Amino acid sequence: MLIEVIGGLSFIAAASHVAVKAIDRRTTQKGIQTARELDQQERVFGTFASFVNDIPRELVPGPVFEYALHQQSRIAEAISRQSPTPMVWEGNLKDARKLERHYRKGKMAPGPNISELSDRDNARQVHDTLLRVSRVIASADTQAAADLGLHLQEMVRIARVRVPAEYHYRRGVKSSCDNLPGEALTHYRLALSCLTAYLEQDKPGWWHDLKDRVEQSSERARSVRSKQPSRLESEVAALTHKNKANLYDEPPALKLTAEETSS
Repeated sequence: MLIEVIGGLSFIAAASHVAVKAIDRRTTQKGIQTARELDQQERVFGTFASFVNDIPRELVPGPVFEYALHQQSRIAEAISRQSPTPMVWEGNLKDARKLERHYRKGKMAPGPNISELSDRDNARQVHDTLLRVSRVIASADTQAAADLGLHLQEMVRIARVRVPAEYHYRRGVKSSCDNLPGEALTHYRLALSCLTAYLEQDKPGWWHDLKDRVEQSSERARSVRSKQPSRLESEVAALTHKNKANLYDEPPALKLTAEETSS
């Protein structure tokens, strides 16, 4: 009898150990899965935060910007419920909701000035962020994301056409200010070549506006360049100025003394 009781207790203990291990395994797997989900959500939040704060507003279609603001708030709320640092994410949620509320009231339009696209690194970062956000939104299996289809297509064109065109246009303006019309003309030609990559028949307002500005600036730079001496003329002028007196110049007129004059 005692042997049977001991055997039964051993079986129960073994079964309990197996059950505990199974529960621990499931808990661990669930924890890992939760950590992965949190990490993914944090990355998406960072993508939208960069999009909202670091992209000039002129480059973002309004409906896409509103969607990004809403997603930023929604993701921050979801993370704050699961994150091991809820206080941090509660602060992020508060800031995101405040930004969304202010934008809808027309009080605030975050983002840098579009003139910052004159820097190559800034232009490249804006280009990459616009494309990355368009992919993130397009991959979302929601009706709200699906409704943004045409706006996302336009944002991709802005990234691939307008951003490099704006970069070259603003580099051309800077070159003109530095009195380098030849360099400015090169950038203006590159800007126009970027604009021709927009293949849609119905061109948006920004396309016509930028093309007009590029052409007008190009004409001014061409006019300035035509009035400047050529490189050869400049080099000859510099040499003759540096060597005014040489063997081939006529000798200076002699000044006669009073005696020489009287004689």
